[in-house]
Amino acid sequence: MNRFAIQRFLWGESRYFKRGSKPLLAVALLAGLAYWLLPTPISHYEEVSRGTVLAQQLDAFYRQHHTLPATNDWALLKQLGFTEAELNAANPEYHHLASDAYELTFVKGFDGPYLMWNSRERSWKSGFPTLPVR
Repeated sequence: MNRFAIQRFLWGESRYFKRGSKPLLAVALLAGLAYWLLPTPISHYEEVSRGTVLAQQLDAFYRQHHTLPATNDWALLKQLGFTEAELNAANPEYHHLASDAYELTFVKGFDGPYLMWNSRERSWKSGFPTLPVR
């Protein structure tokens, strides 16, 4: 390919793109890339804000009782702020990992990685759930 063929493809007529569609395609690709590169607390604001409230409630319960609720103790989880819809849909999923550790996981779709809060790491991350130590 010579230099004029490349220029004609980039700026001129092409049989694959109509005039003016290349800048629109470039803007759409850049917008998608910008969203993909956003930090987790910004790109998942709703989940992070709800999960932070639940994590604060679980931490307060742990400070008061020196234990965490069991994974399947729905009555106690409802008292701590989980709604009926959240418990039925398991979104977020609460996992009791150890006597002093838990994990909140927001599952979207079938495959991971998932949005997670681990009480030991104390940060939101995208990853896979931790296996509980028995």
